[in-house]
Order: sequence, then structure tokens, then C-alpha cells
Amino acid sequence: MKITPPELESPDSSYVLEEVLEHDQMIAFLKTHGKQAGVWLWRYRILNLLFFLLLTVLSSYYLAAGKLSGDQLFQSVSLGFAATFLCIPLHEYLHVLAYRSQGAKNTSYGVDWKHLVFMALADEFVAGYKEFRVIALTPFFCISLLAIVGALVSPVPYSIGFLTALLIHSSFCYGDFGLLNYMKNQGQEDVVTFDRVGEKKTYFYKRKKVS
Repeated sequence: MKITPPELESPDSSYVLEEVLEHDQMIAFLKTHGKQAGVWLWRYRILNLLFFLLLTVLSSYYLAAGKLSGDQLFQSVSLGFAATFLCIPLHEYLHVLAYRSQGAKNTSYGVDWKHLVFMALADEFVAGYKEFRVIALTPFFCISLLAIVGALVSPVPYSIGFLTALLIHSSFCYGDFGLLNYMKNQGQEDVVTFDRVGEKKTYFYKRKKVS
């Protein structure tokens, strides 16, 4: 967006501070606002349910058809779990690429080791709902697509590993969907956000209502 943080904070601004998210309080923030139903959290739950059913049904079918043994299933699921954790750097890098595609210059990474929360940040870059939607969903779509293609072109034992990675990575995207859901619920045309990396905080501003 064209607007800058100093303009948002100006007394003459048409925006008012709505919420401040401290980066080490991300889990608490998501728990609080996750109680508020919204279209993005429903989509998150439905997608995860579909991925779980796909993995369960195909695993059961392959076991019944003799195409997959119990040991192979365990190994494939374990590999899928491991691959998901190895994808964390890729996930955050895709966030950074998405930030840059929307015009951000000063991008970086953050981590809350206590809660194992990883994040991509764009210092002083103001994003509206449309920009943030691209930033939030790019890793989900890119890695999901890679996992689905991998499952389609791989032999049975490895295809289950890819489907496991698809499900686990999707479940790890709760923070992305949760923040997007929060912005949607606040009024997608009225809310903007930016990071202050030095303060380890993310600010949300909302357009003032015209009386």
C-alpha cells in the first residue's frame, strides 16, 4: 500500500490502532481470535479434513489391496512428518518472496523458540487485506501443490509420505489462516498491518468510521 506507518500513527490519520501483536504472544493471539468464526478458519478446517480423509482412505485401500505393508506405511508416514519439518525454511522463504512481490524491501525472519513459532517479517511495510492474503497463502498453495504432484508421480509407499506431508504442513498453516481470518473479520477493506522488527511487534490499524 502507499500509506506508511508514520502516516498511520499521525493524529490526522484516518486510521486508529486496533491491536498490537507481540511476536512472543502469537499463540495467545491466535487462541483468542481463533474463537471468532470466519470464512478462512472454516476453509482451513475443511481443507485439513479433506487431506486427512484422502490420506486415510488411500492408506486403507493400499493396505487392503496388498500394495502397502504395515511397516511401509509407518516408514512413509514418518518420512512425511520429517519432510514437513524440513519444509519450514522453504515455507518462510515463500512468505518472504510473497512480501517482496507486494513491494516490501526490508524482509527478515523471526522465531519464538519457546513456542516453536517461525515467522517472516517485513519491517515497516504496510499491507492491506489483499496484499496480506497473497503473503499468508503463498506457502500453503505452493507446498500443497508440490506435495500433491509428488503423490501423483511417486510409487505407492512414497505417495503416502507426500500425502502425510500435505496434511501435516496444512495443519501447520493455522497461524497464516488465523491472521488472515482476523483481518477478514475486522473488515477486509478497512484493516492494514505492519511489522516493527526492532520492537518484535505487529500492528493492526483500522479505518475510522465516518459518523
